[in-house]
Amino acid sequence: HERGLDPDKRRLILSVAAVEDVVAITFLALLPQLSRGYIDFLEALKSTVFSVIVAVALIVVGLTLVRYLFAKIVKPDDFGLAASISFSFAYALISRTAGLSPALGAFAAGLALSAHPKALEIGELIRPVRETFLVAFFVMMGFNVNLTAFSPLHIGVVLIISALITFMRFIAFSSWAWISSGYRLEEVLEMGFFAMSVGEFSLIIAYEAVRLNIT
Repeated sequence: HERGLDPDKRRLILSVAAVEDVVAITFLALLPQLSRGYIDFLEALKSTVFSVIVAVALIVVGLTLVRYLFAKIVKPDDFGLAASISFSFAYALISRTAGLSPALGAFAAGLALSAHPKALEIGELIRPVRETFLVAFFVMMGFNVNLTAFSPLHIGVVLIISALITFMRFIAFSSWAWISSGYRLEEVLEMGFFAMSVGEFSLIIAYEAVRLNIT
């Protein structure tokens, strides 16, 4: 909305982002098994199904009961800000208690909060807090990386792979949007550049992979 994209373009970008989130949730479910050096198919399937069930349950509760309660008591003020952040931490704790990534619970909380009638106003209040958490996230991620264990060759390979992943994300999104939507090339490139920079869950997956020492 801030970038002036029309509703159809925003809907297309959000649709792709929703699919990516589903894939990301699957990755988050499989990371613990990858950390053990192998993947048992049945165990992976069970873990994935369990993750999806927990995520769906959190989302359904958020979009029904919590949304109803929040619409009644949460306003775009300091109390509403505190309640929204507390709700997100509570969902993350529930997800962690279930043996899943806290990011999964936070994602479900975000979906629930986005359905609030005053979501845009609450979002503006959360923006400064979000920026603070973002800085803290990158600092924590940096502390988990032992650069002394990397040779210049390893660092070069990491940078090349990162650039390739970013480029392929741009190519994949732009190509699919061009084929499926009928937009002009300039328009799909604009959306591709935007989508290329939106990847919060990829950062979470990278952090979890570093934490589990499987990078």
